[in-house]
Amino acid sequence: MLWDGPYPWYLKNRVASDLGHLSNLQALNLVVEHAGDNLQAVFLSHLSGENNTPKLAYDAFRTLHDKYEIIKTSRHEASIVLEVK
Repeated sequence: MLWDGPYPWYLKNRVASDLGHLSNLQALNLVVEHAGDNLQAVFLSHLSGENNTPKLAYDAFRTLHDKYEIIKTSRHEASIVLEVK
């Protein structure tokens, strides 16, 4: 989506670089490799409005659904509130 999207070329390169943003797969791998034993929920937030969708992000994390609560958030409204114990 990034390469076909409306961003100027210099911005596409920055976003795609090692200093840019995480892809859905990179975010998933981060959780898989570094989640602690107490992790209960993952909020899918701060998603690009042009280069991602909540459905794409959720689909990437679907494999973790049995282990954690996967929560899609909205760019336009508040998400659910979880009590941290």
